[in-house]
Amino acid sequence: MKFILSLLLTLCAVSPALAEYPYDAACLVTVHRGGVRGANGGSGTLIAANKTHGLVLTVKHVAERKGLKAACRWGDVTVRGEVLDVHPDADVALLIVDVPKGVRPVPVALPTKDTGPFVMAGYPGYDRNTLRFQVGQFKSLDEDTLTITCRPEQGMSGGPTYDRYGRVVGTVSAYSRIDGLAGSGTDMMDLINKHMKPAPKAAGFFSWW
Repeated sequence: MKFILSLLLTLCAVSPALAEYPYDAACLVTVHRGGVRGANGGSGTLIAANKTHGLVLTVKHVAERKGLKAACRWGDVTVRGEVLDVHPDADVALLIVDVPKGVRPVPVALPTKDTGPFVMAGYPGYDRNTLRFQVGQFKSLDEDTLTITCRPEQGMSGGPTYDRYGRVVGTVSAYSRIDGLAGSGTDMMDLINKHMKPAPKAAGFFSWW
């Protein structure tokens, strides 16, 4: 897959209907907390699919806890499911949903300083119909957080962080005054690998156990 970075650098917002791969794998996420507690809103990314279900990467502070009901929306396509798992320490989580027709999953990789620039994407709280982007360079990486030199907009939590090859290397988690933080690193991969195994090479994506 060729990642056309020059196009991305001039693009800061796009309608979901106009987004192209891998950006069209990003979705709106709603997690229902139950009773009078309402719902959490955020973003996510389809990272795996089989014939019946899809696996969506998001953040723990949106997903909260295992078993909560969830819904994901890609443009006019909405599917339902639940929180599959949350990491005990890192701000990453997985949802399992009905497979969204027409949406291709995006491969996941660990980031390095050589795979930037990085792109944070998501649906900010003030505009839940437009996918927005922020572009930055590698700053640091530890076992659970990737820090890059851009500041995501409020409400983009759970959206994908892409590397220069279009792979998902983290999920938008927080921001400081000038930097963006993404749930990432070995903690993210440990959570994903807990529920997934490589599919045959011809399939081109992952399936779960």
